[in-house]
Amino acid sequence: MPSTNFAGSPKLLKGAFAVYEKDTPGGQPKSVLLFQFNPDSLKRTLADRAVQADRGNVGAAKEDVFRVQGPPIETISLTIELDAADQLEQPLINANVAENGLHPALATLEMLMYPPSLNAQRIEDMAKKGKVQIAAADLPLVLLVWGASRVVPVDITSFSVSE
Repeated sequence: MPSTNFAGSPKLLKGAFAVYEKDTPGGQPKSVLLFQFNPDSLKRTLADRAVQADRGNVGAAKEDVFRVQGPPIETISLTIELDAADQLEQPLINANVAENGLHPALATLEMLMYPPSLNAQRIEDMAKKGKVQIAAADLPLVLLVWGASRVVPVDITSFSVSE
């Protein structure tokens, strides 16, 4: 996005979701979803994983206050902007965007919340044969790249689209 002289214009940064399958050969991401975001819209929260003492038990140990079940749970909320304009500057290199617009990017983002269908089918077949009772399907590893030295694994739990 071109920079303006208006002091109140938002600063937009570029980021990406890099998607890695479980057995990705050569360490190359399966897909990379580029986006822009306003750092003012980014929100990080940490939630404690404290041991929950039995509230009805008056004799519960006071030491439980100092115990934790693990590191805090971090939640990152941000508003991203998917814009095909940058990619349409070079339509020969970005033929998929030139032909389909942002639909492939939105589909990639949506599919990050579903287990791969082959894994789900394999688990279903094993359950029908009585080989497993409950087996969770693995989601791909998703890395949020939001700065030169800020790369964190994320689990996309929700998103919404405004067109």
